Order: sequence, then structure tokens, then C-alpha cells
Amino acid sequence: MESSKKTGLVYRLVASVLFLSFVLVNTFFELGVTQEEPTGIEDKVHILLSSANKFFKENSNLKNVLIIISNIIFDISTLFIIIIWLGFLKNLRLFCSIIIFFTIKVITQTLFLVRPPEDNLVEFPGFPSLFYSYKLNNFFFFSGTTGFSIILIYEFFDAIEKVKFSKIFYLINIANLFFFSFLSLCYYSLYTVDILIGVIVAHYSIRVSIYFHPFLDRIFFAEEINENKDFFNIIFASLEIRFEQKESITGEKRKIAEDVLTNGNDEIIEKEKDLENFKVNISNNIVNEKTDIYNDKREIL
Repeated sequence: MESSKKTGLVYRLVASVLFLSFVLVNTFFELGVTQEEPTGIEDKVHILLSSANKFFKENSNLKNVLIIISNIIFDISTLFIIIIWLGFLKNLRLFCSIIIFFTIKVITQTLFLVRPPEDNLVEFPGFPSLFYSYKLNNFFFFSGTTGFSIILIYEFFDAIEKVKFSKIFYLINIANLFFFSFLSLCYYSLYTVDILIGVIVAHYSIRVSIYFHPFLDRIFFAEEINENKDFFNIIFASLEIRFEQKESITGEKRKIAEDVLTNGNDEIIEKEKDLENFKVNISNNIVNEKTDIYNDKREIL
């Protein structure tokens, strides 16, 4: 035990020395900093995809069709997640995530303006989108569309076991996130850093909302929470009834067995008939109890 503690201490000391050495070397020699002289805003992924940008510039019809497909998926997914929230989800996590994410976005885009990339191919494609603007603007840092897609993906993943088709939307939105990001880089409509930071900020917006939304749920959904408690009390009561009825059948079987041993085989047939009648009565009682529970559940919901 003592040797394992010493070994662990040695490992931590070695790791700490290596880490501090790296920090010091990086501080003095700037190993993690590019030595290139910036000439303005330069996105190396844009440079890498310059041929794709030129291709879509020359083939505007294909460019418009692809962005329309991506935004139709985005619009339908957004509407579907709203329907899921209204019908099935009794919490404010979705809206907490959205509020946190877009509050940070508004702050950053107000304080930090970036001019649109040259050869930006964003224009109205001939088909409107409910949740995506085709207007040229300076609101780049960071991407709201990619961040909101991360929120959608998380919500669909969480609803997979609760709502039909959620898994399909979950997988489609993962694919559409990569598809939209690729198109945005090819069209020069977003910088690479906008996409990456949008994904990261969305992730941590969700993480914060997970801890924050239960406090709001208690305020806005207090009635539903109490009703759910009443519903579970009814379920537990029905289970107790079933257990008591099962115990009654077991006790009746034991009584019949004792009577058979005492009186012989002459009364076996009669006792079996009595047992069947007893089971029928118990089954009828269970049906009645289920009906009452179902009616109580309908009143609660």
C-alpha cells in the first residue's frame, strides 16, 4: 500500500516537472505561437478550399440547391424540437441553453466586428429559410447556426428513448452539421474559427443549463411535478393491491391443500372449482382496479 502511494507520488512529480518545463520553454521560445507576419484576416482553410469556392461561384445553381437542402433540414429540425418540447419535455433546459448561447454571441459580436471574407458567396438562393438569414453582415464571431445545431443534436439525443423519430433527427443533424460547415467554408460565408468557437460555446452553454434549469423548472412546472408525484403514488398503490391479491391466492391454495390432506381425495374436485371461482373473482377485481387507475391517470394528465 505504501509503495503504491510512493509510486503515484513519483509519477505526479515527473508529470509536474515535464509540464512546467514545457511552459517555461514555450514562454521563452514561443513554440506554440506562429512566426508568420499577419497581413490581415487570413483563413488557411479558405485558402485550401479556394478551388471549391471558385467552382461554386461558377455553378451558382448547385450552390443554391445545396444550401437550401441544408437549411430545410435545419428549419424542420427546429420546428420538430419545439413540438417535442411542447408535448413531451417538462423542463427549460432547451431554452436555457439557447439564452446562454445567444447572450454570449450578442456580447462577442457587439464587441468584436469582422469584415466578411472576400468572395463570400452568400446570397438569397430563391427559397426562404425560417431560421437562417441570407443577408451579408459582420456578425461572424461566432457562428450561431453551428452552435444551435449542437443544441439540437443534444436535445434529440436526450429524446431518443422518449419520442419517436428522435434518433433519425439526431443522426441527420450530425450529418447536416458537417455538411453546413463544409458549405460555409467553401462559400467563404464563415471563418473556420467561427465554426469551432460556435461548437465549443454551445457545448458549454448546454453544460451550464443542465445545472441551472432545474431551479427554473421548480418555478414554472411546479404543478406538473406535483401531478407526477400523485400519478406515481397511484402506480405504487396498484402494485400493493396486486401483491395483496397474489398473497390471497397463495393463502387460498394453502388452505385447499390442508383440507385435501384432512378430508381425502373426495373434495379435490370441489376445492379446485372453488379455487377457479376465487381466481375469477380476483381477476375481476384487478380489472376494476386497472380501470380506476386508468381513469385517475387521465384526470391527472
